[in-house]
Amino acid sequence: KDGTTQIGADQVVKEGEDAVPPLAPEVDGFYFIGWDKPYTTITANVDIVAVYGENKFWTVTYYDEDGTTKLGEESVADGLSAQGLAISKEGYNFLGWFDLSDNPADLSHVSADMSVKAKLEIQQFIVVTDGSQYILAKQDAGVGFAKASGTIPAGKGYLVINGAGVKAFYPFAEGETAIANVNVNDNDNNAVIYNVAGQKLSKVQKGINIVNGKKVLK
Repeated sequence: KDGTTQIGADQVVKEGEDAVPPLAPEVDGFYFIGWDKPYTTITANVDIVAVYGENKFWTVTYYDEDGTTKLGEESVADGLSAQGLAISKEGYNFLGWFDLSDNPADLSHVSADMSVKAKLEIQQFIVVTDGSQYILAKQDAGVGFAKASGTIPAGKGYLVINGAGVKAFYPFAEGETAIANVNVNDNDNNAVIYNVAGQKLSKVQKGINIVNGKKVLK
């Protein structure tokens, strides 16, 4: 590298033949690029010098999905891959690292400082029924809860009633087919309240509710 420290011993090569280069030594803070002259087809005495380049390191900064909460940093040598951080959040799937403009980030060849954020999605599960799940449905007998069979799609609400032993039940008043614009007493502890997904509620929520068998818009 400095042009004065000899690497290996002198080699005697027949005219027109190739020299055998020695193994270039490692130098802290530098990486080996190659030799400054060709070592093939030697036709005269020649000094060949090892050429090194200074190592460059880039900083990859990792953020949570909000793009502002810093999770950590990683120093990566120029041109190499970043290792990334292990992400685990209950109820979510990790999709990968994205730049702050929501484009997929390429961490396989880092050549500049980077800021990336985690991309997550909510886990959704298909429910395999076991006879205890009931879904809100309109049937010949009216609107009620029918025992579900097979699977329940992700995101669809249902009730779990163990030991009910019935195919369906109808807790609502007969003939209710429209949304009633009525005043609801939020303090009525005896009211039976459901949302449109069939989930029982402790109190009336904003939007459409089913209160004592009537559709109510709050």
